[in-house]
Amino acid sequence: MVGVRIDPVEEEARVLKCVLVGDAAVGKTSLIVSYTTNGYPQDYVPTAFDNYSVLVRVDNQPIRLQLCDTAGQAEFDSLRPFSYPDTDVFLLCFNVMLPSTLRSITEHWLPEISKSSPNTPSELLVLSSFVIFKRFTLIRKERYVGLCEGPESSE
Repeated sequence: MVGVRIDPVEEEARVLKCVLVGDAAVGKTSLIVSYTTNGYPQDYVPTAFDNYSVLVRVDNQPIRLQLCDTAGQAEFDSLRPFSYPDTDVFLLCFNVMLPSTLRSITEHWLPEISKSSPNTPSELLVLSSFVIFKRFTLIRKERYVGLCEGPESSE
């Protein structure tokens, strides 16, 4: 969705709820913080659940974009679905440097969304997050997820 930030006093904006899901530390919080504040988190702090909101204009209409940051850790599997009701779109996030996080989309995240949210939107966006936390990751010899690859090719 392409939008332009607008004056926060704009009224009568339609609310669009967007929930980001994916394995822990794939960059969900970084994506949200960089979009909503033009900043970038300096340190990794695991998220339990956070809500962000930004007012944008799409096709000249005001939209209140509600971004829900969820925890990717397994210990939150029973709590995370409480953030799913009334979701308009799910953003499934993975790290291109870790093919296992792409596999998790089909093995964990899609089944969880389907089970917890039977009225799941038919179209889901998949974001790839490329976050380098340490310099050594550049010299490790691993197979990264390439452009246009799907979950079936990430093994």
